[in-house]
Amino acid sequence: MIVGVVGLGLIGGSIAKALKKHKACDFIIAYDNNTETLKNAKEENIINEYTLKINKSFAKCQVIFICTPVDSIFGIIEKFSKIVPTSCIITDVGSTKNSLAHQVNQLHPMVSYIGGHPMAGLEKNGYDYSSEILLENAYYLITKSSFNTEEQMALFQSLIKKIKAIPLIISPEYHDYIVASISHIPHIIASSLVNMVKSNDQDNNYMHTLASGGFRDITRIASSSPTIWKDICLHNSQEIQDNLKVFINKIKIFEEAIINKDEKTLLMLFTQSKEYRDSFDNRQTSIMNKIYDFSISVEDKPGIIADVSTILAKNNINIKNIGILNNRESYGGALRIELYSEEHRLQALQVLEKLQYNIHVKE
Repeated sequence: MIVGVVGLGLIGGSIAKALKKHKACDFIIAYDNNTETLKNAKEENIINEYTLKINKSFAKCQVIFICTPVDSIFGIIEKFSKIVPTSCIITDVGSTKNSLAHQVNQLHPMVSYIGGHPMAGLEKNGYDYSSEILLENAYYLITKSSFNTEEQMALFQSLIKKIKAIPLIISPEYHDYIVASISHIPHIIASSLVNMVKSNDQDNNYMHTLASGGFRDITRIASSSPTIWKDICLHNSQEIQDNLKVFINKIKIFEEAIINKDEKTLLMLFTQSKEYRDSFDNRQTSIMNKIYDFSISVEDKPGIIADVSTILAKNNINIKNIGILNNRESYGGALRIELYSEEHRLQALQVLEKLQYNIHVKE
């Protein structure tokens, strides 16, 4: 199978690396507006060929992934409609689907389009941050149209499974409704919280200094690309507006309870949210992968992260994330370690306990 990738950023680069790692295709051709990125990917043997233009170099592809900002996707699909045969599946990784689906449907029967949205990412952007394991065990939302054949859907789902993601088929309309609630609104809230603290901070910058722990966790996604999120808000405008109204209403309920010193309502609101949020960790799979972590008490000194990392690496334990905890509101210990599986977590606990590290496991 020959696969094309347009846009070798975080997601496009991760898809290409995953395809190569799992030998899911025979040949990858890529386009990006950054020539250095293309050269690096070629030198790393992630791609087999690259082109500096969207042209007939893609004509033999069976599947093409368009991994560019939402605003540019339809224009690229239009170009491909004149280059590739209708048997070629053209897909994207955009965070909005409904408006694009309506546009692409007008190109039928010149284009075989299947919408895609891998529910994975980082706050960092670009090929340098892409990873062959970024999409592993992440849901990959797939939106189909009435024009897609069973054979095309089966082929595309098989490819997604080969890169270890979890395909989930939904309608474009339902996709936009879901992501507005669980992705787009949270980004708006995170950005609003950061802007609120920025406005409230004073010349001593105490808020900036003390904003760690829970605040940093809840606002982490505010570090994502401003351009991408501007485009998402414009393309999923109605669903975001509808969900914002619901959220604002929830805030008003909190406000009224605080004004009226309504202990019963406040307790009910916090209890409901806690129970629902706690239930996330009991799911077999989730859009946010289950977290396998713990923390350890260590002295804050140069090299401590390297020491712990080396110990785990020598025992063939892969670390997903590791970092110093500046705020201990939710964790005991000073160093938080996140792993890829419960098996690795248990193994890490055994190794570190034998070396008499003081370990804290969050219940």
